[in-house]
Amino acid sequence: MAKDAFYFPHDSNARDDPKCSLLIEQLGLEGFGIFWVLIEILREQPSYRYPLALIPVIARKYNTTSEKIRVVIGNYGLFTIDADEFFSLSLNRRMERIEKLRELNRIKGKKSGERRRNLPAVRTTDEPQFNRGSTGDEQIKRNKNNEINTSDPFSQALDDFAEHRRKLKKPMTDRAKKLLLADLDKLAETDREKILIIEQSILQGWSGVFALKQHGKVAESKPAANSGAIFSYGNSNRPLFEEQ
Repeated sequence: MAKDAFYFPHDSNARDDPKCSLLIEQLGLEGFGIFWVLIEILREQPSYRYPLALIPVIARKYNTTSEKIRVVIGNYGLFTIDADEFFSLSLNRRMERIEKLRELNRIKGKKSGERRRNLPAVRTTDEPQFNRGSTGDEQIKRNKNNEINTSDPFSQALDDFAEHRRKLKKPMTDRAKKLLLADLDKLAETDREKILIIEQSILQGWSGVFALKQHGKVAESKPAANSGAIFSYGNSNRPLFEEQ
């Protein structure tokens, strides 16, 4: 069967329909075969109609006579003649249901595509993971497939903090991310301590990072003179970093 063949549903017991039974009784299986050839031809037409003037063409192509085809069309109520064309009401009803279903699927597919296009973009270089470093510069670890490496717990903690800031409606700028790394280097010496500091800020709902609590108080830390940032302490709603 050709890949571009047209599909239409039909009853598996159409031969037992009273009209078809009479057709078979009078014209035999040849008449029943002519009926299905005509249905298939109608299905291939954009309007599901076919001109009566081309009946001789069908007869020559399928090795039958124009008289037999005209009898099948006009004598059994299987087709409707309208001026110079004929069609099948049964086929039209079936194709109408198929076309409605196709239109619904087209609309659903369009809406689904719009929802996918409106999804947030996958985080790449605009919100990179950080890797620690004495200079405080951002570093992006990528594997051979150019994907960001998330195996480092410290990098994961930094990502968690960036997500936390987004939830607070205070997304971090690139400068803020650099300053965060530099400040963590001042507050702690080990990765474990830095992770605890980050987790403390997330749990407390802070937008900045501070020294670990000691005896129920936050140890005060001072920013570097050249940090270029304004810090907020305690539960202040001001962001940890503000661009100068």
